[in-house]
Amino acid sequence: CKVAAMDPSLVRGSHAGGGAQGVYHGGTKTQIKGSIGTTRKSKGPCCAVPTFGLSSAAAFPAASAASIGPSATMPVSLTSGASGDPFALPASGGRPAGVTQAAPQFGGGQITDERTKLLEQAMQRVDRRPPLGMAQHFQSVGAMVLWPWVAFVAVIFALALLPPERAGRIGAWVITFAALGLSMLLVQVFFYSKAPIYKYLGLLGILAVCLAGLSGRMIYDRTMLQYWLDKERTSQSGVLPSQSTTAVMDAAAVTFVEGTKVDLRRVLGYRSAQEDPGVTYCVAPVMDMASAEANEARYWAVGTNCCEPAWGFTCGDALSPVARSGLVIRNIPGSEHASLRHRLFLQAATQAAAMYSLGMGDVPVFVHWSEDAEAEINRDLKLSALYCVILSLFHLMFSIFFGGYLHWQTRRKDWQQPANQLTLPVMARYNQMAK
Repeated sequence: CKVAAMDPSLVRGSHAGGGAQGVYHGGTKTQIKGSIGTTRKSKGPCCAVPTFGLSSAAAFPAASAASIGPSATMPVSLTSGASGDPFALPASGGRPAGVTQAAPQFGGGQITDERTKLLEQAMQRVDRRPPLGMAQHFQSVGAMVLWPWVAFVAVIFALALLPPERAGRIGAWVITFAALGLSMLLVQVFFYSKAPIYKYLGLLGILAVCLAGLSGRMIYDRTMLQYWLDKERTSQSGVLPSQSTTAVMDAAAVTFVEGTKVDLRRVLGYRSAQEDPGVTYCVAPVMDMASAEANEARYWAVGTNCCEPAWGFTCGDALSPVARSGLVIRNIPGSEHASLRHRLFLQAATQAAAMYSLGMGDVPVFVHWSEDAEAEINRDLKLSALYCVILSLFHLMFSIFFGGYLHWQTRRKDWQQPANQLTLPVMARYNQMAK
């Protein structure tokens, strides 16, 4: 730019006449016309290009001298030399003839304001960030949908379905903490890169891991733990309702002898005001002719929310005339749900025995009445997997909605800022360096 400004070839012919002023803008063609009508097109960085009156003395304005470059704060004055050419160098070298050094000006409000003004004008010529193509939109939304959903699916299936052995539980927690750690790493990347997509990916990933952890633990505690324990136990058949319950305490399922029925006349629906309120725990005695004559109930068919306070027992296959087996419901150490359920069934059976004047024996056994107890064991596995699939689909819809919403908000607020806002840090550094 300086060379173009000082090139005497810009003005051809006679040096007599007036002057001209032109400005080069980055990426545009600007015409510079002298007093004799000569025109030259050029490209160059954004800077002020003064052209000088050649017939009389002219002075550089301080602002124009400063605009040539950040460090040019020493304006000069031009006067015609002996040869009439202000660009002619003397024989001894040095400045061109007629060029005299003016008093230096460092800083100053006028120079700083003019510099900032010119820089802002240059920055405002930068368009907004180019619009994203369809592929970039899909990539952004896809990343914010897939990563949280993959983390959710991995964590919920690991915590809900892996076996209770030590290796299975360690594997489930390793997957959980790996997904959580990767999400936190994405948040850390955001603090360095300031790219909002990393913040959203990290936060959505952390939320997905938390939701999957709660859901997976609930499914494991309510259904899968019972499945894994029953899978390792054996089933017993030919059980008499009047025999002792000690022999079947460790059985996964029991099958009673022919003629065993659920006594639907001695039903009790029990609700606890302190523990699990709102859920009715239903019990009915399992009896044959011998136990009915002894007026004693050692085995109880049970269920939840499937009876009225003293009648209408419909739990399991209690109304089926061919059903005579049941899946054993036991107290499982370490499972809050199983312990609570067994405790409330025991309270309900105790009240029913007192209400109908029945003996209970030493330790009552509670069963989920069924036509095929062996199939009931695998039902828990299918039910748990179904819960995981349904929750994963719900989370996928949640991720699609929030991923699209956050992409749109980011696009509006962060990706379409005007150029003068995007370049404020650059201007601050420029002014500091210029001072």
